[in-house]
Parts: sequence; C-alpha cells; structure tokens
Amino acid sequence: MSDERTIAIEDLERFCADAFAAMGVARRSAELLGGILVEAELRGHASHGVRLAPYYWPVVQRGAINAKPKVRMLRESPISVLVDADHGFGGLTFTRALERCLIKAGASGIGVAGVYNSSHLFIPAHYVLRAARQGYIAICTSVAEAVMSPTGGLGRVLGNNPWAFGIPVGDSDPFVLDIAPSASFAKVRMHAAEDAPLPDGWALDKDGNPTTDPHAALVGTLVPLGDHKGYGLAMVSEILGSVLTGGDFGPDSGQSGKVGHFLLVLDPSLFMAHPDFAQRMTEYVHRIKASPLRPGVDEIFYPGERAGRLEREARARGTHTLSRTVWEPMRQLSEELGLALPLQ
Repeated sequence: MSDERTIAIEDLERFCADAFAAMGVARRSAELLGGILVEAELRGHASHGVRLAPYYWPVVQRGAINAKPKVRMLRESPISVLVDADHGFGGLTFTRALERCLIKAGASGIGVAGVYNSSHLFIPAHYVLRAARQGYIAICTSVAEAVMSPTGGLGRVLGNNPWAFGIPVGDSDPFVLDIAPSASFAKVRMHAAEDAPLPDGWALDKDGNPTTDPHAALVGTLVPLGDHKGYGLAMVSEILGSVLTGGDFGPDSGQSGKVGHFLLVLDPSLFMAHPDFAQRMTEYVHRIKASPLRPGVDEIFYPGERAGRLEREARARGTHTLSRTVWEPMRQLSEELGLALPLQ
C-alpha cells in the first residue's frame, strides 16, 4: 500500500466535520473545528492539521474535553472579556472570543480576551489570520501540555506555549507568524511514527541528556530555543493565558480542559488610516523580499506568504495528498466511528 494517499478537499472537510459530530459536537461547531484542521493541512502545517481529529477522540471519550460546553462570557468591558470555556474544545471557545474581540476592536480600536478551562487551539495561526483578513492586527498565545524544562532544570514543567501574530499586508497575503519556544512536540510524534531521527538540539531524554531519538524524546523534554529566551517566552504565555485569567497554572495547566489562552486584536486606525498602513506594510514586505538572495534560493517569503500560496494552489486543485502517518490514524478512526473516508 502506498505511503501517500489523495483525497478530495471537500471529502476531507466532510470527514473531519463528521468525526467531531460523532464525538458529540453540534454539527455547526463540528464543521468549524474540521475547517480549522483542513485549513492548517492545506497551508502546509500537517503536524497541526487533520491528524488531530483521531488524536482527540480518546480525549473526548475519557471526559477530558466537554463536547457540548456552556461557554460563559465573564467580566466584560467595552474592550475586554474573560471567557470560561467549560472544558470544551479550544477551537470553539477561542473562535467566540475572537469574534467578540473583533466587535470590540471595531467599536473601540482594541479587543482583549482571556480564556480559561479550555483545550488546545489546534493552530493559533488560524485566529490571527482571520483577524488580519479583516484588517486587524492580532496577537495570541496559549498554554500547552508541559513538555519543556526551565533553563537549568529537569522534568516537564512548562508547555511549548505558542505565539501567533497576524498583520494585514494590503492586497497580499497577511503576515502570519506562528511560533513556539521550542521544536513542535507534534513533529516529534510524527518523527517517532516514521522512526526518523530528530535534528540536533530539539530534545533531551528523561535523564536530561541530548538525544536525536524521537522515542526517547517522547518521554523526555524539549529544549527551549535560545535557552533562557525560549524559557522566558513560555513563562510569559502561561502568565497571560493562565495566571492572569484565573485558570490553572503549573505543570498540569496545559492538559485538556485546563488550558488558558490570551488574545489581543488591534485596529491599525488607532495610529493611522487603513490605506496608509496598507501601503506602508506593502512597501515594507517588498523591501524584505527584494533583498539579495543566497545561492540556490529563488525567492524570499515573508511569514504567511508561502502558506497562503499553498492553500490557494490546493483549493484550485481540489485535492490534497496525505502521508501515511496522517491518513492511517484517520482510516482507523473512520472504521471505529463508521465514517466514510474516500482515499484515492
């Protein structure tokens, strides 16, 4: 059997929505969650794409995620809101927080949200991209499962807590930077599934020794990027997403149902007219792209540009190719839930 299989994008979207619906999520919400995963997949982020649908089925089964949460908006002001996610899927609650922030930013120029009692966001880039496509600047961060040691420490104390930034660039693809203070643990899992060695500097084994063995890394820890720099960024995420919101903090704060998020949406018109900002951003990225190229490089991309191009090409093609490490768990889930997965 081939290691790669092709599927129509509309079938992929339908499968993901059907999977979340089978987990107990309301149909409209299931379509939203599935859409986030497919978007990530088409934009080249397979580690945070459709492979997550099978991953979350046992999490829902054991009750760590509430498929039908009663989300509450608390401590609301003209520019801010605190959200209790009721242990639901992060993609649902954070979408509601984003929508509330967009309304507030449209009225007051700024919208800020804190979320607690939530779960993984899937991919933070989705939310800042949505804001940037509507002309806003957005910054978000979130708390993830503890897989990283503090500088000089040993053991899983901090999450590989992501940061995402979205900024409109005139008529071009928005600037979207989605990063974490260490290598992606999802990518470590994918390396382990393929028995592929990790790059140097990604991980430590359980005893604190550097390792390129993904299986040793799965029971060890990730190495903070830039040592104290990545460590400090991970702490800031937890301070904003958990300490500030009143949620759980500490080594178990990134577990499903205990996750905290933070979001800031800003209207550029607080500083200058939208057309002026659009023109300046367009000129800025043009200067970056026009810089000299290294040997063998054909083009310089700004963050988010390549992903936007990949998504447009995939949607125009109408199909997407999945690696075995992605489609095989999906095939198993389809059999368990009795869903159609028309792979080619």
